[in-house]
Amino acid sequence: MKFTFKRYIPFLPLLVFLRQSIILGGISPRKLPLFLVYVFRFIACEPLRIIEVLLFERRIQKQVLSEDPIFILGHWRSGTSHLQQVLSEDPAHVSLNLYEMLSADHFLWTERWLLPFLNGFIKLVGVRYSFQRRALDLRLCGELDTALCSLGSTSAYTWGHLFPKKYRAWMRSHVFESAHQADLSDYDYLIRKLSFQSGNKRVVVKSPGDTARINSLLKLYPNAKFVSISRPSYAIYGSTTYLWNAIQRENSLQLLNEKEISANVIWTYLELMAAYEKMKSSIPVGNLCEISFEHIHSHPEESIRSVYQQLSLGSYPEVQLNALFEANKEHRPENYVTDALLLQSLKDAWGTYFKD
Repeated sequence: MKFTFKRYIPFLPLLVFLRQSIILGGISPRKLPLFLVYVFRFIACEPLRIIEVLLFERRIQKQVLSEDPIFILGHWRSGTSHLQQVLSEDPAHVSLNLYEMLSADHFLWTERWLLPFLNGFIKLVGVRYSFQRRALDLRLCGELDTALCSLGSTSAYTWGHLFPKKYRAWMRSHVFESAHQADLSDYDYLIRKLSFQSGNKRVVVKSPGDTARINSLLKLYPNAKFVSISRPSYAIYGSTTYLWNAIQRENSLQLLNEKEISANVIWTYLELMAAYEKMKSSIPVGNLCEISFEHIHSHPEESIRSVYQQLSLGSYPEVQLNALFEANKEHRPENYVTDALLLQSLKDAWGTYFKD
């Protein structure tokens, strides 16, 4: 990758965060305490970030990937996180975890000692991970695009969730309308950083917005593998609405009402699915595997074996995955009660992209 000095700029992530706060519409008054928490985070972590830059920056940027990444595609709440967790169990793979997502600017040298301490504290006080409806564990898989905010990148589409008043405009300019020329330089930097940390394992990437920027990814990684997961549209709507409400409570710096949230979910699904159907033919034969949410939950081993076979990923890690499947066998996906009027409105809005 082309060498850049921008991460040597003092307080770069804080400056980017303050810039985004201004250009994306400011802070809702009720969210001022959370804004101050974010500011404190960037100030407190700056010494850790600078140390990492001085120790590792040149080596990260010179890192050469042994293999192009595996990208997990699919709308938010379609099962992408579970699929990421499964594929990352392979000893030949590495994927971003929650600690690395939240500490993208310094995890190379702090994870070994700070993650165990934080996880111990989290377990002691019983913190819940509301997005996944389970106990929080910082070793769980995280989303690469979200990590860009911690890193101080202006190219993250996650800024649209933090500042949702301009959500559609931000998503258009950074995902949908820029699908062929998206700026993925910071994304590539994080992928190389994970590769460097892991000793050059193959990186498994999960960021749902990738579903609409396949062509940009292929320009960077022509031999990348893609796994696309789908779920019935009604369930996606219910689960994504839940996700938006959780983000509003815990992360967003602007407040939306239920009608605005619903409209954003409906708009995003249509844009994302249309982009995927348009671009998926660009993926070379043998580099795309499509699976369903239902099948991976009802027949997990069969589903993942088919992924390994179709994408030629190498030896199927039977021991690791059987242990994971056994641990998850009691898990039941959330069941969403059918509202006939809502169901019909979604069918009308999404047309051919609606999946029963």
